[in-house]
Amino acid sequence: MKRILFFAFTFFIWFIAEKSAEAAELPSAKTDLKVVVPPYIAPTILSPAAGQRFYAQTPIAIKLAPPQGLNVTDYLVSIERKDTKGNWIVYTRDPFAVAAAQAQSAAGYTGFVVPTAGAWRLTALALRPAQSRWSPWVEFTVVAPAPLNAPAATSRPLTK
Repeated sequence: MKRILFFAFTFFIWFIAEKSAEAAELPSAKTDLKVVVPPYIAPTILSPAAGQRFYAQTPIAIKLAPPQGLNVTDYLVSIERKDTKGNWIVYTRDPFAVAAAQAQSAAGYTGFVVPTAGAWRLTALALRPAQSRWSPWVEFTVVAPAPLNAPAATSRPLTK
């Protein structure tokens, strides 16, 4: 019986030592990562500007600038609105893709129409060819729609 216990104990020690040696030889998670861009790089949101005001139910031009040194082909944009309790609620269930050709154009991406008045914010990340970090949030305000007798609504901002 002593021999069986001794054999089991020896096998256990050998097995643990073998696992420790294997673990020591494996590269860490950090060295396995193939980082293409530094982690602090993010796109710049040019429009809407922080604090800018827009009419509800009109398209808002989203203009983005790529991170320095990165030739971006696609962005992901996430939009949130503030509820009556002051909590940020995700408006777009998932971030949506925007082609860089649109987001970096003079007109910007105009496929987003804000339906209601309130406080809104958005963030973006470069998606392709390499993923960046999310940009800092940019908050803007949306006010009630323009009166019916007003000129046609455009995506131009209201004056402060």
